[in-house]
Amino acid sequence: MPYNHYSKSPIDILNAAAKNLYSNDAKVRAEAAFSIVRNPVVIEYAANHLRTNATYMAQNEINILARAIDISTRVIIQTIQKPKRPLFFYDLFLRNGLIKPTEISTTVKALRVRDWKYSDVQFISDMTDDLPTQGARIDNVGGVVVEPIGNSVRVGLFELRDALRGGEDLIATGITQQFESIRAFVNAMIATGAVNKSMFGLLNNPALSTNTYTVPPSAVNAPFTQWAKKSQSEIIADLALIKQTGFANSDMVRYPNQFIVAKDAYDVTTLTQMPNQSGQFVINAWNASQALDTTSEPMVVSPEIAFNGAASDGVSNMGIAGEFMLDNIEMYFAAPEVLPTQNHGLHFHVPIVSAVSGVNLKRPEFFSKWEGM
Repeated sequence: MPYNHYSKSPIDILNAAAKNLYSNDAKVRAEAAFSIVRNPVVIEYAANHLRTNATYMAQNEINILARAIDISTRVIIQTIQKPKRPLFFYDLFLRNGLIKPTEISTTVKALRVRDWKYSDVQFISDMTDDLPTQGARIDNVGGVVVEPIGNSVRVGLFELRDALRGGEDLIATGITQQFESIRAFVNAMIATGAVNKSMFGLLNNPALSTNTYTVPPSAVNAPFTQWAKKSQSEIIADLALIKQTGFANSDMVRYPNQFIVAKDAYDVTTLTQMPNQSGQFVINAWNASQALDTTSEPMVVSPEIAFNGAASDGVSNMGIAGEFMLDNIEMYFAAPEVLPTQNHGLHFHVPIVSAVSGVNLKRPEFFSKWEGM
C-alpha cells in the first residue's frame, strides 16, 4: 500500500527522517532527504513558519530541513546534463593531462627542474681511475601561486517550494550551472590568467617573451605576413620554420608536437588547394610532408578561434607551438567543493569553493609564440 504523505504531521515526518539523513548508506540518506523535500506538508509547514516568523518551528527542525535539501541536491546534480560550452583552453589542458589537483587554499607550488648535462668522455686504459664524472646538475627553483576561488547558489524558500512541486530542484540546477561557471573561469585563467594577482596564462606568459616571433613577409605579396595573402608554398615554409625554430630553441632536444593557430589562419590551410596537386589542400600537403619525415615527430596543426586577432598588436592572428606535456607545462585546479546548505532567513545559500593557478611553463624553451599569420 502506498505511503500517505498526509498521515503524519510535518514534525513527525522530520523526526522520522532525521536519523537516516546521517546514515552511512547513500541510498538511505537520499530516500530520507526526498521524503522531506518532496513532501508538500513539510514544505508548507516551513513556508508558513518563515512567512509569519512564528516560533513554533524549532531550530533543530530547520537544521533537518537544510540537511535534507543539501543531500537531495547532491543526488540530483549527478543526473543533470551539464551544458556544453566552448572551453578550448580547459579542454586542451584536460586532454593532455596538464591540470594537476590541489588543495583549496592560498599556496605556492614549488618548481624544481633538474637537468643533467653531458659529461666529458675519454679513451681509457686498464687500471685508470680518473674517469670523468657526470655533468653538473642545475636546480632552477621557482613557483606558481594557487589562489582560492568561489561562487554560490542562493534560492528563496518560496521559489524553491514552487519548483519542487513542479519536479525541479533549483539548488541542484544552480550548482550545476555554477560548476560550469567555474570551468569557464579556469578556461580564462589558462588563456590570460589574472595579471592583477601576478598569475599569467598561456597567451600573456612572461616566460614566452623571448620566444615570440612574427612569420616572415610574403615574397610574392610583400609586405603582408597573413596566410590569406601568401602562396601555398609560403604557408608550408612558415609551418616548417615554426617547427624548426621550436627544435632549435629546445637545444635540439624536442620538436613541437602541436601548433595551435588562429582559426582564421587555419581556415586558409583547409580552403586553399595546392597548385597542380588535384584536390589536395595546404593542410593535407603539410600532413603528408610530416608523414615522410622520419627524423622528427609530426607537428599537428589545430585551430583556435580565441587566437583570432590575439597578437600583441591587437589585430593580427597568433599561434603557439610547443610540446604540450606535463613535464613542460602545467596548471593547478581544485575540484569544486559544495559546502553544506545554509539557511538565512527566507532563503537557502550554498557556497561553492575551489582553487586555481595560472599557467606554469616549466620548460619555456619548448614553446614559441607566433604572430602575423
